[in-house]
Amino acid sequence: MLMRKLGGVEPSGFFKLIKPIIVREGKKEWETSLATLKELLEATSALEEVLPEEASVNA
Repeated sequence: MLMRKLGGVEPSGFFKLIKPIIVREGKKEWETSLATLKELLEATSALEEVLPEEASVNA
């Protein structure tokens, strides 16, 4: 999921009431995405350490 932060946008009506929920869920999603990215990068790094020649050929 691609997340973007839009500056200066304030919700109104119903969405103003649920804004704290939306913000909290967005932060959770962002943190989960970053954790997944970190795991993928670390796994790739570990693979390159074990198989440096094959990893560079497949990149």
